[in-house]
Amino acid sequence: YMKKIATILALVSSLFLFTACDDWTEPTPLDTRINQGATGSDLGNMPDSAFGDDHGLQGRDAAFNASEMDWENINPEDIVATVYFGFDQYSVAPSERGKVQSVVSQMKGDASQKVFLVAHTDWYGTEEYNLALSDKRGSSVQSYMLGLGIPN
Repeated sequence: YMKKIATILALVSSLFLFTACDDWTEPTPLDTRINQGATGSDLGNMPDSAFGDDHGLQGRDAAFNASEMDWENINPEDIVATVYFGFDQYSVAPSERGKVQSVVSQMKGDASQKVFLVAHTDWYGTEEYNLALSDKRGSSVQSYMLGLGIPN
């Protein structure tokens, strides 16, 4: 008789457990994103923007105001290359270096071109961590470009 009661209690408890989990859904990246964009660094030609020589989370070129940028309506044709990074990585991988080298070649052919680097992360982690990681990614691409001979 005790085995039947124990079995029934176990089944009823399981039923409550699974019912309680019914409403749980994982948040999607769209639910938790702060900024638009993909994981990586986008290298794009942006009018009146500067490459920037500041490092760290401080402000960038004073002539550029990111809040005035129409991020929703960026022309995809303006994005020259997207450099992808591994999870929690910020160095430019050998497989991605050709993209940066291609942009550098284009810029060397036309000295009037400017580039605007936009670095992103995935949606995992805290806001502070992701801001620091995206800054390191952008700085890594910038350093690689400078190493290839692009003037600052």
